[in-house]
Amino acid sequence: MYWGTQLTDQVAGAVVWYPANAFIRDVPGFANRLQVPVVVFAGGKDHFRNGCCTADKDGALQQASKAAGKSFDLTVYPDANHDFVKGGSNYNAKAYEDALQRTADALKTYLGS
Repeated sequence: MYWGTQLTDQVAGAVVWYPANAFIRDVPGFANRLQVPVVVFAGGKDHFRNGCCTADKDGALQQASKAAGKSFDLTVYPDANHDFVKGGSNYNAKAYEDALQRTADALKTYLGS
């Protein structure tokens, strides 16, 4: 989510699943640097590695992005944990299927049919 969102000549948009976000100290500053649309999927129960990837931080990023006029679409799955993908250690079928469809929709928007 850090590098790709600033490379407008190479990136049309970013789709990230339960991204690392604990490193972000200046949330408004980070949001202001976003140069491409961002779609984020987060597990509401995600406390992986002592909070590296929390939905709460993603919510703060979404609010700061909106205030900065940036596109940041967040979907939080309240019953999902980190790594909710098929084959993941916390597989959640409902969250996975929804995020997969939303990912496909976002990629169609970013890259065309």
